[in-house]
Amino acid sequence: MRWFNHELITGMAVFTTTGNIVAAVSAALGSSFPDVIEGRPGEEGSLQHSIWQRRHRKGSHWFVFYLIPLLFLLLYLSKNSSLVFSTGSFIEAIRLGLNDITALYPVIAYTLFYFLIGCIFHIAQDAITGTVPSLNPRKRTGVRFFTVGSIQEYIFTFSVVFLAVILYI
Repeated sequence: MRWFNHELITGMAVFTTTGNIVAAVSAALGSSFPDVIEGRPGEEGSLQHSIWQRRHRKGSHWFVFYLIPLLFLLLYLSKNSSLVFSTGSFIEAIRLGLNDITALYPVIAYTLFYFLIGCIFHIAQDAITGTVPSLNPRKRTGVRFFTVGSIQEYIFTFSVVFLAVILYI
C-alpha cells in the first residue's frame, strides 16, 4: 500500500476504536515506520532500487519485532496507567512532566504503544497486497487482493474510511 493509505486507514481505525486523536496520530505515524526504516527505493531500474527491492518487506516487516515491545508496554500501562487517555489528561500529564519527568513515563508508553499498533497495522495491510514474514521470519505469508497503487487500493481505502466514519457517528 501507499504510505498515505496506510496512514489514513490506520489513523481512522484507531480513532474509531479509541476516540482519541493522540492515539490515532501516533498509530498513523507508526503505520509508515516499517517502510521508512528501509529507506527510499530510488529510481526504478537503478542500483539503489534493486538493493531496496531485495530487502523490502523483510526484517522491517516481521511483526514479532513490534509485538514484543508492544506487549511490554501493554503490561506497563495496565499496571501504571490506562490504555485510553483523554486528550485533556494527556496534555495534563505533559504539563506535570515539565516539573516531574516521571509523570511523562505513561505518556511516552502510551504514545509508543499506539505507534507500535500502527506498525502492526502496516504489516497486516501489506499482507493483503503481497507477502510479509510470518511467525518464522524466513517464511512468508499473505495474499494479493490488489496491487500497490492500483485503483482497487484506493477503493479499499475509501471503503474502510467510509465504514470507520459510519461506525464513529
